[in-house]
Amino acid sequence: MKKKVRLISLNLNERDLSIALVGLKQYAELNKKVKSNFDIHIHQWNKNYANMGNPNTIEGLGLDEIIESLDPLNTDIFGGPKIL
Repeated sequence: MKKKVRLISLNLNERDLSIALVGLKQYAELNKKVKSNFDIHIHQWNKNYANMGNPNTIEGLGLDEIIESLDPLNTDIFGGPKIL
């Protein structure tokens, strides 16, 4: 059974960070072992500055919706870009 991988991008503004994740996914899937053993998914959100600091939010995004979309109980690996 394949392990489920979720690559996550939380954008600070309209700049799209998922392009790095798309490249990473494509590069990883060139390897036959990776492709046959891992199911890779990409998730992306933009911060919602209007809702920042509201209860049950992370960076202005609804916590329940994020958790539901990431399906943590059925996910083996989480990862994302690191911005320096």
